Amino acid sequence: MRPLKLREQHFRGKRSPAEILPFARVLIDSPAFHLENSFDYIVTTAMQELATPGSLVCVPFGSALVSGVIESRHDQPRVTGAIREIEKVLSILPMITVKQIDLLYRVSTRYGCRPWDLLAAAISPFSKSGERAFISGSDLLAPMPTQINLPKNLQSFLHQSKLHGLINLPLSAGWQEILVGSIIARVRIGKVVVVLPDDRDLQSLLRDPRISELNPVNLSSNLKKSERYRASLRSNSVSTRLILGHRSAVFTSMEASDTLIVVNEVEEHHYEKRSPTWNSRDVALLRAGDCSLLFVSHSPSLELVRLVESGWLESLDISSSEIVRYQTLKENRDLTDQYFPIISEALKSGSVLIQVSNRGYINSFSCQKCRNLALCECGGRLFLNSKSLHPECASCHRIHLDWKCE
Repeated sequence: MRPLKLREQHFRGKRSPAEILPFARVLIDSPAFHLENSFDYIVTTAMQELATPGSLVCVPFGSALVSGVIESRHDQPRVTGAIREIEKVLSILPMITVKQIDLLYRVSTRYGCRPWDLLAAAISPFSKSGERAFISGSDLLAPMPTQINLPKNLQSFLHQSKLHGLINLPLSAGWQEILVGSIIARVRIGKVVVVLPDDRDLQSLLRDPRISELNPVNLSSNLKKSERYRASLRSNSVSTRLILGHRSAVFTSMEASDTLIVVNEVEEHHYEKRSPTWNSRDVALLRAGDCSLLFVSHSPSLELVRLVESGWLESLDISSSEIVRYQTLKENRDLTDQYFPIISEALKSGSVLIQVSNRGYINSFSCQKCRNLALCECGGRLFLNSKSLHPECASCHRIHLDWKCE
């Protein structure tokens, strides 16, 4: 048996509106999709200093209390009639900037959703302990990094004050050196936000001593709630030079001199699978007028290739790969005579990546050295299907875990 508890009721005395800007426009978590996104509320005298734009508040909506974020303060409300008061200010410091709120509205217009749907996915959840840790701590401005020796064409490419570019990385082991050099070059101009596909790439950058000396903010989704919220507050601090994070880091507040770097934007981790299914590339392109934008990729998407061809995105190719455009295939059943010559010619200079629209199977394959057909011990032909990574015999169905040509 749980102990009985008396219901608690708080006495609410008469509360007067604030003398300066007594009305606040609040973005609320409304359960009704067809209603307005923001409503006007009264700011009382006791909340005058705490109720600033970006603060998390609790407001009445209908018969319930809902969460909200203050967008702005005003002298007069937008509507006439009875206006209710803000119930409580939950955060001491603003959890989001005005520019981030504006970005949420722009992205919600593109994806046809509520701004609050994006707020829950893009901004770290509020944590009282994380806020206290940020207030008690002190972040010193990191020293200006020593510039890395990069190729001259890459240096001139990165030293532009306003940059909209694409760097096509090589597949060799030296690609991270180019990424680190690009980050350091842009840090000397302004704050840099790097959006990485997964935690493996993020931890790899954090281990680099040249990155760690910049005291970067880690916005990894694998952090605890309090640590992540403290990192979110640090990302909006003027003393921060470098921010590393996953796809939600694309919503970080930025100025005109700052740079947003998206690494390997074609990977699936850059896509939010839950509604409204936004992705890092599209949000970054929406921010192109707010800051410098740089895509760093081993294999850029067709969307970026189109922007390069139109001249909107400046491209610098450091890799040896090449995108080949050829005419539309003719309408016939046997297409091998059309694309096989292109593959054969490309194999003379390097590797070839072939992408198909769906998973299939390989009827047969041959040895790379002797070009003889791969056969089983029983004489049957070996093939590869979409379910198994190892060759299988078409006659006896034996799986060859380590097949070698005889």
